[in-house]
Amino acid sequence: KWIRHEDRERGRLASSMRRMEAAGADRPGRDAGLRELRRLIVAIEADAASEEGARRDAGRRLLTFVSSVGYERGVVAYQDDRLARAALFFEIALQAAPGSAGLHLRLATAQARLDRADDALASLTRAVELGLTDAGRLRDEPAFEALAADARFAALLARIEASPD
Repeated sequence: KWIRHEDRERGRLASSMRRMEAAGADRPGRDAGLRELRRLIVAIEADAASEEGARRDAGRRLLTFVSSVGYERGVVAYQDDRLARAALFFEIALQAAPGSAGLHLRLATAQARLDRADDALASLTRAVELGLTDAGRLRDEPAFEALAADARFAALLARIEASPD
């Protein structure tokens, strides 16, 4: 029963991701796709938290599916310099793994390279809130050079340096 459910949900998730990818630069279409994906994930998170072992396992596998597909496709797109696509896939991965500081950092890097400073700083702030502690990594990242003069970026660096490891 739960394997069939997992197969159906995996298909729905993949279709949702394909629709977002097809939306391309259409921001409203992309945002609608993220909302749709989030609705699917809410139900899957309930499965993943279930006391019933098979249901819980299916939910966890589906969450892993979304986060790993989003991460892997985001990395490939970033390496191919398809930055908007990279940002989209990192956002997709974050729908299933919102507590990942590393994913927020990857998203911030793509956003910074897209000249979306406010978005990049919001993603970096979230990464720091989730435990990012390597200020040197932020200073050394070429994508963040444009942010170096921004007081918010300096404040993030100071916050990291002031926190105990």
